[in-house]
Amino acid sequence: DHVIVHEWGHYFEDVFSRSDSIGGAHGTGDRLDMRLAFGEGWATALSGIALDNDTYCDTRAMRQASGFRIGIENNSYGPDGWFSEFSILQIIYDLWDQDIDGADTGSIGFAPIYEAMTGAQKKTPAHTSIFSFADAVKALTPAGAPLVDALLAAEGINGTGIYGDGETNDSTNGSPDDVLPVYTDITPNGMNVNICSNRQFDGDFSGNKLSEYRFLRMTITIPSRYEFSILTDDATVAQLPPDDLSDEHDQSDPDIRFYLDGAIQNRVVEGAPQGLSGEANREYFVTPNVLAAGDYVMDLVEFRHTDPDSDASFPSRSCFDVMINPAP
Repeated sequence: DHVIVHEWGHYFEDVFSRSDSIGGAHGTGDRLDMRLAFGEGWATALSGIALDNDTYCDTRAMRQASGFRIGIENNSYGPDGWFSEFSILQIIYDLWDQDIDGADTGSIGFAPIYEAMTGAQKKTPAHTSIFSFADAVKALTPAGAPLVDALLAAEGINGTGIYGDGETNDSTNGSPDDVLPVYTDITPNGMNVNICSNRQFDGDFSGNKLSEYRFLRMTITIPSRYEFSILTDDATVAQLPPDDLSDEHDQSDPDIRFYLDGAIQNRVVEGAPQGLSGEANREYFVTPNVLAAGDYVMDLVEFRHTDPDSDASFPSRSCFDVMINPAP
């Protein structure tokens, strides 16, 4: 029953709310891309709420001979944080349920959760995550804001606003590279920002773990066509395997997508989507259309980290120089 409701929860996000999840493999102990973490946490929490049963059960194997359970209200499946589907499912469920348990000292009911998902979460200029969801719920129920904050804090989530400003949870307390800040600011005036995509939590090249996609945000005040330049930096190029001209998988391939209020803005030019070319060690394009004023978010990734044909010889960390300018 829980599995069916979980999958319907993804349908709900897609049709009635909004999901920016990139999908892919996920499981206990994973540090996930925050968009995937929220989508999976939401769907599992909804299964517990809809069925009024906080034990998620799935079966598998011949004649359903084995399976697993998840405690929705109480679980300890890996590190807590904004990148954990298990933190998120517990927060959403605890906002709804009536049980008093630790930081869970009350309930806001289902209505604000539903209204947040079908309202502000659907329209947020940020990527959909626990940050945008929590911000929406607190705006709808100011009296419930202390409960939201307490549940977030209990799961090690301390960033504020839709962008998670000031977040300090880097997932290990060991200062791993390339996790924080959640979003890196970039000014579209030629300012260079160096930012790195890191496969440190993804041994299987699933391409959906924390620090692989790096998030940027920018505010455009002057409508214009814009020039995007992303270059793999010299230090990364120096670590690449020797270039085999017959095999592109040994070269860096930065990819970038950019969004306005959740709508992707990359255009298809001459049959190819801008920002997603296979050109080695760079991504360059000029938007054919004028970009409207507004708050934009971007996700930047080393495509080789998402490429199942890559192998362990490819560096786990790729760094890029990113510049955005009004087009000449």
